[in-house]
Amino acid sequence: MTRPSVETRRACGAARARVRFRIRDVLERQHLTMTALAEQIGVCNQAVSNTVNGRLHSPKVLQALRDVGVPEKYLFDPAKVCAKGPDATEGKVA
Repeated sequence: MTRPSVETRRACGAARARVRFRIRDVLERQHLTMTALAEQIGVCNQAVSNTVNGRLHSPKVLQALRDVGVPEKYLFDPAKVCAKGPDATEGKVA
């Protein structure tokens, strides 16, 4: 599998930052805070916060977000976008 380019990672981060409140809404509906999620998966709360805000692309955090029900369309995972092609981050989010 090819590694995502810097441009792809940057575009994914910016796209995830735009939907960060939707991600947080899903966490709230699951009665979870970012800190609680961090404790569950054994990472620091900054790792979760930075991933949700698009500054980091932690595979562990992204998988945990999937596991609690965050839709894939909000995650903008560079590893998945890289497999789909460079235009995958250009779609609109509902």
